Amino acid sequence: PSLWVTHSVSSSTKGAVRWYQVNVSTATPSIKQSGTFAPDTANNRWMGSIAVDKVGNAAVGYSASGTTLYPALRYAGRTAAATAGTFDQGEQTLIAGTGAQKGGYSRWGDYSDLALDPSDGCTFWFTGEYYSMTGNAWRTRIGSFKLPTCV
Repeated sequence: PSLWVTHSVSSSTKGAVRWYQVNVSTATPSIKQSGTFAPDTANNRWMGSIAVDKVGNAAVGYSASGTTLYPALRYAGRTAAATAGTFDQGEQTLIAGTGAQKGGYSRWGDYSDLALDPSDGCTFWFTGEYYSMTGNAWRTRIGSFKLPTCV
């Protein structure tokens, strides 16, 4: 059995998602693999959440933004056969933001999560915040996806 965890880090001066697979099958847990997901240096990625499907594929969902990217919700996947420490399924956009945060808010992502659907063991459900227009009224989006090797 494994424990999968994420947190945000700085990578090349941008926010990135750092993830770990921790082996918990012995009395002394150990890191089986880890990686930092930052496929470009133009955008920040933060508020990551990770889950694993019934065949061992992992996915991470997160917020993303940059100087030319409004706050959006994105995700990436890795098949169970991927090289350790990598996400081989690339980055996808769940919802593209069309506005930016403006005004008195200083919090982000209190309502974000990636979870596996127990009804099929393959469907990932992701929810998080984005902006549909510039202002102080963020929106929540819920969406689902599957990785191609889970049947």
